[in-house]
Amino acid sequence: MSSHTRRSPRPTKAIDASAGLLDGIQYYWRVIAVDSFGKRTASTARTFTNNYTNVVRFTAFITVNNSTGSSFLDGSTVVASPIDPVTRLVIGAPVPEFEKGTLSAGTMYWKYDRGDYRFDITGPSGFGTLVEPAVSLNSSDQFLSVILPPGDSDGDDVSDADEIAT
Repeated sequence: MSSHTRRSPRPTKAIDASAGLLDGIQYYWRVIAVDSFGKRTASTARTFTNNYTNVVRFTAFITVNNSTGSSFLDGSTVVASPIDPVTRLVIGAPVPEFEKGTLSAGTMYWKYDRGDYRFDITGPSGFGTLVEPAVSLNSSDQFLSVILPPGDSDGDDVSDADEIAT
């Protein structure tokens, strides 16, 4: 009596960055086999965590200036959204930075995977948001210096600085 085992060939397509998996996130998977009668059998769930050790990352160094004086604005935040490099339209949800920190007074840095991004830069309380519509982090670090406008705390479309002046 002989027994034969039939194995399916291993998949030849690897999952790459185009799958949209995020670095450092745990994902779950399982196999569901269907026999010739339609009966389904599922494997136990397995997990893996992405670790893009070979991903190229570049840094955006951003100096944030105060529009109402000559001081720097530490504590600003950046929301980075991937964009199409040709149309400059946002093509995905905001992405988390790989690393961030303060380099010197007023200059902070955010490190992202290689790509094209729209940056929404928001200052601390009392200051508005500035949009950098197209920042390319494809081949080198980028150095930006921005001036944030005063905020509009009461929502009347008049900056708080203009309301005080009048």
